[in-house]
Amino acid sequence: MPGPVFLDIEASSGFGGFPISVGIAVVDGTTWSASQMFVRHDEWLDDLERWSSDAEAVHRISRSFLMAHGRPPEAVCAWLNGRLAGLTVFVDTGPVGHDKVWLDQLFAAAGAQRTFAIADILDAFSDPRIDMGRYPAAMTQAARQAPHTHDASDDAANLACTWVLSLM
Repeated sequence: MPGPVFLDIEASSGFGGFPISVGIAVVDGTTWSASQMFVRHDEWLDDLERWSSDAEAVHRISRSFLMAHGRPPEAVCAWLNGRLAGLTVFVDTGPVGHDKVWLDQLFAAAGAQRTFAIADILDAFSDPRIDMGRYPAAMTQAARQAPHTHDASDDAANLACTWVLSLM
């Protein structure tokens, strides 16, 4: 049975913002690999009311960086669909989790449909292979091995590392 796939999105500001970076971490046995793409959607980047200098400082992603290195929503969605087709991907869908909202926003901007299913991150940890008694120590160890940094690929890797370290 393959391991889970975790997806994390960084955004230009809080709930009124837009996605600027998408990271995924794929678990394979007891290892994981992470990758990310930056989003350049000129319509969003021109909407300065939805850009937060606080979010820019936290994520270390500037508008000028996105203009130079970001990819259009269509390319980001094609990359996600190509890598994740047919899989269930775990994202933050809870009451304070904006990742599902931003993912939907990204696919709407691209005029694309997801080829993968999404589920809440908590569902990944209800896997029968997970020992929830190990979870607190796994979180601590994952914080050292794959720190949560507010970078989409790092944060997805942190979840994947926590999951692997929680295995029975």
